[in-house]
Amino acid sequence: MNPLIVPKKYQRSGLKVFCSNCNRQVSKSCGKTKKGISTCQFPEKHKYKAVVHIPLSDYKRKTKLLTSRIVEDAINEMVEFKQKLKEANYQLNHNYYSQQKTKLLIELCQDYLDFIEGVNTPEHLKRKRNELHKKEIARVLLRFNTSLKLKGYNINSLKIDRIGDYEVGIFHTYLLEELNLGRATYNRHIIVVRGFYKWLKNHKGFTLIDPFSKIELRKPITVARVITNQEFKALILAITKENGLLEGESEKRNRYKKYLVNAFHLALQTGCRREEIALLKWNNIVELEQGVEVLKIENLKVNRIMTGEDGGEYQRFIPITKSLKSLLISMGYDEKKGTNQFIIDRPKDMEITYFMDTLSRGFSHYFKLVSDRGLQFKDLRKTYITRITEKLGTSAKIFTGHSSDTILKNHYIASEYTAAKLNDLELFRN
Repeated sequence: MNPLIVPKKYQRSGLKVFCSNCNRQVSKSCGKTKKGISTCQFPEKHKYKAVVHIPLSDYKRKTKLLTSRIVEDAINEMVEFKQKLKEANYQLNHNYYSQQKTKLLIELCQDYLDFIEGVNTPEHLKRKRNELHKKEIARVLLRFNTSLKLKGYNINSLKIDRIGDYEVGIFHTYLLEELNLGRATYNRHIIVVRGFYKWLKNHKGFTLIDPFSKIELRKPITVARVITNQEFKALILAITKENGLLEGESEKRNRYKKYLVNAFHLALQTGCRREEIALLKWNNIVELEQGVEVLKIENLKVNRIMTGEDGGEYQRFIPITKSLKSLLISMGYDEKKGTNQFIIDRPKDMEITYFMDTLSRGFSHYFKLVSDRGLQFKDLRKTYITRITEKLGTSAKIFTGHSSDTILKNHYIASEYTAAKLNDLELFRN
C-alpha cells in the first residue's frame, strides 16, 4: 500500500492527507521522521481529508475524513460534503461523518484501525491499548487483505458482504501454508478478525454473520518451558558486547545493551511482563510495616480492559523475596528507594516500545549462544510462576495478573499481606 498524495491539480481544492499514526496533516514529508512521504512506514494510516473554508469568516473551517483512497472518488466525496455544508448553512456537525457507511472491506479495516487509535471515536468508547497490540491488529488485517489480493480479488472494490466461507478458507490456508504460523499465532489472527466483525456489528450497525465464527481455534500445544539455574547463569555470562553482534551485521545491529543483565534478573525475580519491567520505578516499593515490603504496580492488562486507562483500582502486589531484595540492593536500592527513577536505568529519550523490543531480541540472541532449547523472554515469567506456584499452590494467581475480576476483588486486600509472607523466599539462587 502506497502513501496517499494530493496530485498537483487538486492541491488548491481543499483536499489534504491526514495520518492517524502521526495524528496530523501530511504532504511531502512524514509527520514524525520528516523524511520524504514515500518513506512512510504507515501508508495504511493515511486518509484523504476535506478542508472547507466557511465564507465570511477569517479562519473558520469544517473538515471531514473521507472514506475513499482513490483521489477522484475522494474529490467527489468532498464536493458532496461541501454541498451538505452549504445546505446546512455551514452548521453541519460531525454526526454527518458517522452516518456515511462504506461497505468496502479495505475502508472498513482502516476505519477500525482509526477506532483503535481513538480517531473519530467517542470519548466513552476509547480504550488504552499498547502499541504492540495495535500493530498486531493492523498486521492481521493487512494479511487478510493480502491473502485475498494474492487470489485475484480487487481489494479496492471488494465489499464486506462478499466475504464468506470461501474467503475465510483462503485466509486460513494463507496463514498455515504461506506464513507457516504456529497454533497460538494462528488463533490470535482469527481472534483479531472476529473482533473486527464484532465492531462492525456494534459500532457500524452491520447485520452480517461473522464467517470467522465457524472456525474452531486450534488447541495450542502447551509445553512447560522454564529456564534452569544453569542456563540462566550461562545466559548472564554470555551477555557481552563482543557476543552481541549478529553474524554478518554491522556494529549498529549489536544486541548488547548494558541494562539487559539487570532486566533479565528483574524479570525472573518478579514475573513481570516487558511493559511492567519498563515502567517499574523505585517508588513502587511499598513498606507495609517495618521490614516488610512489596512492589505495588498497576495491573495494566485488567485496568485497560475495565476502564480503558493504565491506572485504576486494579493493582497487584509482587512479593519482595529474599533473592529479589538482594538484586535490588545491587541495583542501588539504598540510594534510590522512594525516587521516581526507573529501576532499569536507560537513556531518557528511549521509547518504551523500543526498550521492550530490545529485551525480547536480546534474550533470544544471547540464549541461542548457550542453549538450543529456543526459550524466549516470556519464559522468565513462566519460570517465576512455576517457582512461586510450588510455594503457594493456586494462591499464586494473586501475583501473576491472570486472575479474573472477581478473584482480584476477593484478594485485593489480602494479597499484599500474602506477598509480605514471602520475604524470606529465594526463588533463584545466584
